[in-house]
Amino acid sequence: MIGTGTCLAAYNAGILHGVWIDADQSADDIGAAVDEMLATSPEPGAEEWAIHDHEGFGSLRLSEWESFERVSDIATGIALHGPAFAAWLAYDDSRNPADRDSFSDSYRGEWNSLRDYAQDYADSIGLYELAEQAESGYVTVDIDMLVRDLDIEMYTVESEHGVYVFDPNV
Repeated sequence: MIGTGTCLAAYNAGILHGVWIDADQSADDIGAAVDEMLATSPEPGAEEWAIHDHEGFGSLRLSEWESFERVSDIATGIALHGPAFAAWLAYDDSRNPADRDSFSDSYRGEWNSLRDYAQDYADSIGLYELAEQAESGYVTVDIDMLVRDLDIEMYTVESEHGVYVFDPNV
């Protein structure tokens, strides 16, 4: 996860001056990298910066003046949990990226589809086994109904390989 720290004094003078900064580090280290970039600005007295580009944050968009603390917290979460963490934040940007426990509680995994998640969920809680054990032969697992119910209870965010599944009720 990296972003560009851009010197606004140079930018306003029509000069592109900035550096790519690794966001997966402390807020103090990000600040030091920005200070170093400003110190090498072609414009004297450069003090202001902005984030003009970033990579590795998925669909999550950072503002130009995102705090170093927030950028560091987001990048640390992505480094620990992968792109699903960025998807979780992008779905509701009011979430605190430092609250990685809430992510862990909510995240159910990445699946090809919600239907695949429903099938694995039904298996994990023993629904298929119960249906097999029923003596009447009339008990079946209605996977379509389970998918509809899970679609109401859970939320999904598209991923590179399918969907991330989250439980917002935890």
